Amino acid sequence: MICSLKELLLYPVNPFNSNAMKKLSIILFCLPLIAGAQNFHFTGRLGLAGYVGDLKKQSISLSQTHIMGSIGVQYDLAEHITARSYLTLTSVRGDDKKGTGFMPQRNLNFRTKLFDWELTAQYNIFSLNDKWWTPYVFAGVGIYHFNPYTMDTADNKIYLQPLSTEGQGFIPGATSYKLTDICIPLGVGVSYAINEDMRLGLEVGYRKLFTDYLDDVSNTYVDRTALLNARGQTAVDLAWRTDEINGAPYPAAKTIRGNADHKDGYYYIALTYTVRYFFDKYKQIVGLPSGRKDKKVGCPATRN
Repeated sequence: MICSLKELLLYPVNPFNSNAMKKLSIILFCLPLIAGAQNFHFTGRLGLAGYVGDLKKQSISLSQTHIMGSIGVQYDLAEHITARSYLTLTSVRGDDKKGTGFMPQRNLNFRTKLFDWELTAQYNIFSLNDKWWTPYVFAGVGIYHFNPYTMDTADNKIYLQPLSTEGQGFIPGATSYKLTDICIPLGVGVSYAINEDMRLGLEVGYRKLFTDYLDDVSNTYVDRTALLNARGQTAVDLAWRTDEINGAPYPAAKTIRGNADHKDGYYYIALTYTVRYFFDKYKQIVGLPSGRKDKKVGCPATRN
């Protein structure tokens, strides 16, 4: 918790000082704002994101990761509970060439940008009134957008969803996958209080998805003639890419292409930075001690 409003009002003001009444007026005028602002934080994340799915050998690894960045806000609802919201931009990818077993022969690959919005609740194990740091867990709900693509043999960028590489949209029972959907964000982290207004941390998060088409690979190969008639030669070429390696013919319909039993997902590891900007600026305006000098979370703080 931050210093209470009562403590702010009791902050000593010399009535003979020419600025005393000005400071007192600002304090009284800003009370409604400060009541909420002292629990309000701006926050950011910077790290690496990776994908989990059919086109990656190991589910969780630093291989084939990409830079991710997030901006967001946090609000301290209670001593141990924080509401948070982030906007995240990153890119994920997978490539059979970096896999093992049958994967290099399958020869599929994809990339996609990911836009992600999350609304989560964070539970802090320790109170930052008592300690300089705390581990935490978080979970909630989110919305994400993706659009998988690959490069053809002429190095042209081709988006995969319109090609219906597994018969989506023209084979009975195979519906086109959505490019915008909900997800379940969850993860763990640790936060360290630099001072009253700033925190640094490390966070590991995962997005549980309800699609198996983040990489455009899920089930079986569709009949070649049906795919050719419905979506054209480019769809055939990019649904089956083993022929680029050894000239093998397109496989029979229902030949296994992916594993539909496990949904795709993505994860990240990131550094976090959180700052209570408005409250610190307010203290500077009215002449109260800055949090940058007073390394406390509570008033008074007795942290270990």
